[in-house]
Amino acid sequence: MKATVTQRAERRGVCEIHLFGESRSAWTINLKAGTVTQGGTKDPDLYLEMDRGDFQAMMMNRLDIERAIKAGRVALRRQAPRPRPPRRHPRAPLDGVLSRKRLSNPF
Repeated sequence: MKATVTQRAERRGVCEIHLFGESRSAWTINLKAGTVTQGGTKDPDLYLEMDRGDFQAMMMNRLDIERAIKAGRVALRRQAPRPRPPRRHPRAPLDGVLSRKRLSNPF
C-alpha cells in the first residue's frame, strides 16, 4: 500500500514501536515530519509492542494484525504505558495506639 503525496501531507501523529526478539529496540515514526528515529519519544499518539519477526511479517503484509492483537502477540495502545510508581512498603503497625486510654478532658 503506497500513499500519494497528498495523503502523506494529511497524515499527522507520532508512533512509538518497541521490537523484541534477539535484540530489543525502540523506534519513533513522526508522520507529520516524515522521520524515523531510533529510540522512544515522550508522548506518542500510538504505541506498538511486538516481536521483530511479527513486525517484519506485518511490513510484508503477511501478518493478520487483528489476530495477532487478539492473541496477545501485538500490543497496541493509544498512549505509551506509564511507568508504575514504586511499591509502597506496608505501613508499620500502630503499636498500642488504638489500645491507649483516652485522656480525660481537663477543661
